[in-house]
Amino acid sequence: MKNNTSNIVPEGKRQPEFQRNMDLESFLMSLNDTLSVSEDVLLDELSHPDKPILMLVGPMRSGTTLMMQWLAQTGLVAYPSNLISRFFKAPIIGAKIQQLLTDPKYQFRDEFSDIVPGSGFASQNGKTTGFLAPNEFWYFWQQFINSPKSDSWTDAELAVALNSDRMLRELHGLTSAFGKPFATKAMKFNYAIKHLHSLSKQFVFMHIHRKPAHNMASVLAARQRQYGSINEWYSFKVPEHHMLKNLSPQEQVAGQIYSLNRAATQSFSLLPSANVFDCSYEAFCEQPEDIYIQLREKFGLSLGSHIYDGPAEFNTAKFNPAYGSEEDLQIIYDATSKIIDGCD
Repeated sequence: MKNNTSNIVPEGKRQPEFQRNMDLESFLMSLNDTLSVSEDVLLDELSHPDKPILMLVGPMRSGTTLMMQWLAQTGLVAYPSNLISRFFKAPIIGAKIQQLLTDPKYQFRDEFSDIVPGSGFASQNGKTTGFLAPNEFWYFWQQFINSPKSDSWTDAELAVALNSDRMLRELHGLTSAFGKPFATKAMKFNYAIKHLHSLSKQFVFMHIHRKPAHNMASVLAARQRQYGSINEWYSFKVPEHHMLKNLSPQEQVAGQIYSLNRAATQSFSLLPSANVFDCSYEAFCEQPEDIYIQLREKFGLSLGSHIYDGPAEFNTAKFNPAYGSEEDLQIIYDATSKIIDGCD
């Protein structure tokens, strides 16, 4: 087993198009620190309706971005847009600004008619383009956790590190501001689903999973795009990282995906069926209307006379053979999963 990488890569190793805009980071931090005082006032004024909060969990490159884009298009849920995400310490203020700029009832003589909603179903390594396109919302989550160096927490770790009161007030405030369920990516919490469920029974966890070999090929391609090499670690540093860091890129990715799926599956077995939703990426792409109907039922929403008007299907991404055949990647996945299970 070849030693290809040992840790998460620093910001400077990202390809230019994936590097952060540090001027923007500094500006947004200052702005959010200022707005957070007013956010407190808004939170005290908002009611906390009993509306579901859909938390997408599962591995990276499993279809979570497409799912968020589709959910946004259906209108079934509110979600963190690229605009709202910039108000990570004041998302209610962000939501109100978004409504002011985009809600038809607040329009006046086409003042904001040039605002572009989004880029449909296009994205690059999970990043969307467009004013109203879904955002990963990572900075929002990070502010509530007292261990910012990590990006995966166990139930026990999150119980100690999480400022849950403020987080819950913000999330429930967003459902109140929009008057509908709220959906967001939450893959940082794959290992802490049980703890989150203990905080709010309004959480519905959707585990999105994909054929392992296809998921592996997609992650390896994302490594190449973001770092110019498949040898650099990409995305979540799972608790099993110490077992994977000295393996080949294919084995690292196999173990990463397996560990994230295993964590979600184990947690789902402990939660009420009303709070979990298992979703195959392939099944979603083949028949998104079925997922739409199931979600409405999960949210307690009657179909009534509503007609689904979204895409009839999505073309599942073709398998990328650049980093191994489908059969070989599946063999690596199976072998690596046995190593991880054997180390428990």
